[in-house]
Amino acid sequence: MSYALQREFVCVRLVQMKGVDLRTFQFDWDLTWHTFFLNADGTIYGRYGTRAGVRNNQLTHISLASFKKALQRALELPRSYPAIKATLGGKRGPEPEYQFAEAAPDLLKHAGPTTVNNCIHCHMAGESFAQGQESSRQTHRVGHLGLSIARQHWLAHGQRR
Repeated sequence: MSYALQREFVCVRLVQMKGVDLRTFQFDWDLTWHTFFLNADGTIYGRYGTRAGVRNNQLTHISLASFKKALQRALELPRSYPAIKATLGGKRGPEPEYQFAEAAPDLLKHAGPTTVNNCIHCHMAGESFAQGQESSRQTHRVGHLGLSIARQHWLAHGQRR
């Protein structure tokens, strides 16, 4: 990929979830890599990064070419900003139960300064939130398909962990 394109962005790498505002940064917790394109005011221009659900096809949805296209498209949006700000509101998800991962009850032990032994990985936050959701409702939502499975059926037949 061209470094000229990369230089158009302020790149920030987050390697753990402690202190990350979950009102802005909502994504698939099982990903190994994800990108957010943001305005300085926190408006989300877009996201990049996903996987196909099949193990031998996991990387079919991401490529250098598609990432380059996403970067180019993200650069187009500031030209029309702030006039388009209202149209970008749908890119922000629903209000999360916790603003920060370390506020979740089973992640409280990770509060405080980050050390090698107490960082919070993305998958840890996702597992914590999924457990809380499963225990508090009678149905389990399947992905973003809008399908629900009765909780007792979900638990009886095993859920993915």
